[in-house]
Amino acid sequence: MYGQQPAWKTGPALRRELAEPIGLTWGARSAREALAGLSTGTGVAIFLDRRIDPDQTLDLKLRQVSLADGLKQIADQLGAGVALVDAVVYVGPREAASKLASLAAARRDDAQRLPPALRSKWLARRSWQWEELAEPRTLLAELAGQGGVSIENAELVPHDLWPAGNLPALVWTDRLTLLLAGFNLTFEPVGDGRTIRLGSVPDNLAAQTTLPESPSPDDNRAPAVPGEKRYTLTVQRQPAGAIVKTVAAHLGIEMKFDAAVGEKLKSPVSFQVKDVPLAELLSRTLGPLGLTYKLNEQALEVMAK
Repeated sequence: MYGQQPAWKTGPALRRELAEPIGLTWGARSAREALAGLSTGTGVAIFLDRRIDPDQTLDLKLRQVSLADGLKQIADQLGAGVALVDAVVYVGPREAASKLASLAAARRDDAQRLPPALRSKWLARRSWQWEELAEPRTLLAELAGQGGVSIENAELVPHDLWPAGNLPALVWTDRLTLLLAGFNLTFEPVGDGRTIRLGSVPDNLAAQTTLPESPSPDDNRAPAVPGEKRYTLTVQRQPAGAIVKTVAAHLGIEMKFDAAVGEKLKSPVSFQVKDVPLAELLSRTLGPLGLTYKLNEQALEVMAK
């Protein structure tokens, strides 16, 4: 059986954990064993792509580097890259990792254009577990049932056997994106979305780095909270909702608002900020429209003041 669900870190707690300094020494440990131990110890879910040999040995010493930087160094030693899909750190081939966040975002955008009943299934959050020696074809069929879809060409997923897995709650599109990633596949809705078609990952997807960058040693602008993200940007007549949606996506959480607020979020805003915390960025975005927000580990909710 799957056992007890780990207390995975998500949202702001995940971002803080990725910025925390770590120290570890590994001597000739297999990639699978090392990553499983790191995942359990930090509460950060890690998904290892099937194309990365799990029996490779890691010989590594890290001292007072952020967890995010440590994961990048681990990936480098495996000849791999890293990406963040919601609350899951993906470790896989460098090219696949560079595109995965953009790919996941594109599939979530597809879901937004579907009829409401189907959209709610595609964006439903659910934790995801599977047993030792699970077949990805079986997992694909299970996901198809959860998403209310049939798959036009499921045979593109070859026979394989996977080690046991246990991941935090993810929207349906992200679960399917992760399952297909190891086969260099993605999916698209056909017609009204009750059928999906599998296909190769496009070559023209933008590369995107999603693990937080560590500050430069020469950067004397210390954040107010250790590991807190700072923002510098110029906004010229952009819809407020687009800015907040981007922030929520970077935090790995949902954006929520009611219909009345949604109309206000279409209003354009203009401002310039430099090295400010999240609270100030959101205040500059929402304040002129008479809006405020609540933030927790699951959602960024916008509301009237």
